Amino acid sequence: MEHLQCHLQNWFFTQEKWQKEFFHLLDGLFATAPASQISSDLAKRLYTKRNALYGSITRLEEFNSCPFKHFADYALRLTERREYTFAAPERGQLLHETMRAFSTTLLEKGLTWRDIKSEQREAICTEIVAKLARQIGNDILSSSRQYQHLLRRLQKTANEAIARLCDFAKHSQFETVSVEQVFGKGKKALPPLVYKLSGKMRLEITGQIDRIDKENENGYILVIDYKTGQTTINLLEVYYGLKLQLLTYMLAVQNALPKEQSLPAGVLYCYLRTTLMSFDGRMTEAELAKELNKKMQMSGWLLADSDVIQKIDDSISYIKVHFNKDGSVSKRDIAYVKTKEEFALLLDYIGESLRQAGQDIVTGTITIKPYRLQEKTPCEYCPYLSICHFDTTIPGYCYRELKQQDNDSIMKEIASGRAKADA
Repeated sequence: MEHLQCHLQNWFFTQEKWQKEFFHLLDGLFATAPASQISSDLAKRLYTKRNALYGSITRLEEFNSCPFKHFADYALRLTERREYTFAAPERGQLLHETMRAFSTTLLEKGLTWRDIKSEQREAICTEIVAKLARQIGNDILSSSRQYQHLLRRLQKTANEAIARLCDFAKHSQFETVSVEQVFGKGKKALPPLVYKLSGKMRLEITGQIDRIDKENENGYILVIDYKTGQTTINLLEVYYGLKLQLLTYMLAVQNALPKEQSLPAGVLYCYLRTTLMSFDGRMTEAELAKELNKKMQMSGWLLADSDVIQKIDDSISYIKVHFNKDGSVSKRDIAYVKTKEEFALLLDYIGESLRQAGQDIVTGTITIKPYRLQEKTPCEYCPYLSICHFDTTIPGYCYRELKQQDNDSIMKEIASGRAKADA
């Protein structure tokens, strides 16, 4: 059999019209994963300017998700063909811009979230959304009845989100001091986050913080990020560098202010979306509003201090934290609070995670190695699968397997790492 196989191979080698197909078969037979590294000199030419790697938090999260996806985006600069549509990114942009424009209008009119009347609020919001709809997506929202219906839904979503934030302001002692606050670039920007890398290079992180609230008496800071999806924060994804955004925003604020004026009160996601509910039997309008509010509560981490939490929301209706009769945080909500020491540990850890990702980028890591956390991987929605050909049956291809751990174990590892660094 082996003798026959050799004869067949030699015959195909000599047949010009079959050579192309034959070599394709051989490539498949002996396929392996491509190189996982480019030279640091090439990486420097591809990624840096004047010895600096400039990046956003999204960029570093993407690198931690899969180094090759980062390479495809930022070195090869591949992009998907743009389509004439109004999809999730455009919806998110419109709602974010609505929140920014509404906050700016309040400042111009000398109003606050707390004291604006509902009729005035709705009129301002309606005007803003109508104006933005003409600017975003080449006026596609007026191109058909389907898109006009979508615009009405977006109008309703924006109105409800703003109404909810106005009600929240009536229960909070924190004041909004900045919206769409840029750090790293621009005249009114906060300073960038800067980390030293090898070879006299540095990482400069820039970004934009949706909203910063402050409690002036003690200098507590609350960072709020608007989301149109179901995004939540969990310690495991923070630990593996997949969710860096909220804590990096807090780092940027602390980097710009004296320590005593930037104490972490919390980091929260505020949802700009509508939600569907199912229930048995009839519900009054008040009961329906209560259930809806539960689903729209802001999620994230708050300082484990009952006084600070009460200052953030004295009704405990807009955040996912509740108290026992003795004033302690409910056991079911313990994952939503962090102590002062835990916040300090996490912020230090995030800083080092950012620096390490930057270091790996400039040293040329481009491994096709997406993470896998239980059944979750970034490959599901990746546009580059047809380029990387990721296939675990081929030698050299494998996932970056992330171990499931409980919160206490993660915090112990983070604290241990800091102890080793301080030793």
